[in-house]
Amino acid sequence: MATALNGEYRGETLQKFLRFRDGRLLSNPLGRGITQFYYFFSPAAAKLLVSNPALRRGSRWLFIGVGKFL
Repeated sequence: MATALNGEYRGETLQKFLRFRDGRLLSNPLGRGITQFYYFFSPAAAKLLVSNPALRRGSRWLFIGVGKFL
């Protein structure tokens, strides 16, 4: 989904999310479950974001905003 929002895979915000996933989520059972859910759900969500520019803009704003707190 992050690539659908940003158009790139190497952005700093994405790197923050990857560090959060690797350091926090994957270190416990609940976090691993959340991560599994995300990877199940994200392909369909990414397709929706790519096809809807207004939704993509709003979601990108949220993605960047949350990334500031990671």
